[in-house]
Amino acid sequence: GHIGTCVMGHSSGAHIGFLMAVDHARRKIEAVKISESSNKNVLRQSTVMNMDIDVLVGLSGPYDISHHFDYEAGRGVEELSPMKPVNGYSRENFKENSPAVRLRRLLTTFSESQ
Repeated sequence: GHIGTCVMGHSSGAHIGFLMAVDHARRKIEAVKISESSNKNVLRQSTVMNMDIDVLVGLSGPYDISHHFDYEAGRGVEELSPMKPVNGYSRENFKENSPAVRLRRLLTTFSESQ
């Protein structure tokens, strides 16, 4: 049988894995809310929603892009790094692409709706 799902990544892979896990959690919470409000089992209708992420292993990932950009700027390599163009050139886009920020927003929204 299925023993669990483990998402693993190093560096940018850890960043992407964390983004995926946060997005998966957000979609699952939204599906539960829809199910509760409409008496439809949205979770059962989607195989993706039935997959649980049991373990997330992230090694040396940039989880807060603004923080990592500041670290790179302190070393004088921020213009050489692909971090800035890949994540949108602005602090607002850095926030949008930071799994730690997304998780904080999700937890705040979830706790306020309880």
